[in-house]
Amino acid sequence: MRVISADALVRLMMLREEADDPPVVRGIHGVLLPREFTRLDGIVELLFSATEEARKALIEVTTETDDADTPDVERTTPAAFGQACVERIAEHLNTTLVRSGRVTYASPDGSLTLVCLVSKYHEQHQRYWYAFHDHQHTFLAGNDRAYVALGCGSEEKVFLIPHEELSSRLTDLNITQQEDRHYWHLHVRCDDQRKEMIARRGLPAWEIEQYFLAGESSA
Repeated sequence: MRVISADALVRLMMLREEADDPPVVRGIHGVLLPREFTRLDGIVELLFSATEEARKALIEVTTETDDADTPDVERTTPAAFGQACVERIAEHLNTTLVRSGRVTYASPDGSLTLVCLVSKYHEQHQRYWYAFHDHQHTFLAGNDRAYVALGCGSEEKVFLIPHEELSSRLTDLNITQQEDRHYWHLHVRCDDQRKEMIARRGLPAWEIEQYFLAGESSA
């Protein structure tokens, strides 16, 4: 009889922290339940799926949209300041936030949920760019206290947008459709003159200054 190795279990637990795709997460949860394994084929397949899901999260390939101003972004790497953004948000909301996925968090009792996205500044287009995925949208849906946080270059500049408000604007945003997933493009301008989310061509920008966390410099 063959059993799952300790190294494979450690790798699965590490990948669980980086995974957001629901089927992958459910598969990891199933493997981590106490049990014996007589075959490792399913575990190998799951390790591959989880690794691939994490890789896709690191490399977002944009496709053509009807917005000529969409940044020519072939690769975006999650910035190191993401956790600092979450810590600041937890303090602002006076709650504890526990990580449940790569960018998903929840309060211990599940009454508050958060998706925290971060972006570097794209100088050419003078904006920040985020991919908001359908499974992240689903994760937040149905919770009265659900937020999407957008970190703009550092934890010093963070928007905390109620999910309900963002949901009402999704039809105004560009969307990328892929074979196994889709995501909306969140384009944000954040400087001393304006704090807004840019909509599809021909539609007005959405003023989001009211969701900017006060108390820090916005320069």
